[in-house]
Amino acid sequence: MDGPQRLAIANTGMCVPSSQALDDWLAGIPDVPGRDGLTRCGS
Repeated sequence: MDGPQRLAIANTGMCVPSSQALDDWLAGIPDVPGRDGLTRCGS
């Protein structure tokens, strides 16, 4: 795939597990709209 990649997770209704591995993986993606507003499962 050419060009920048983007992971759009805002307003999806998904919850994500609290995981350092996931947080580290997301930190490696330069453009993640909604990263700060993630809903954590069980919270």
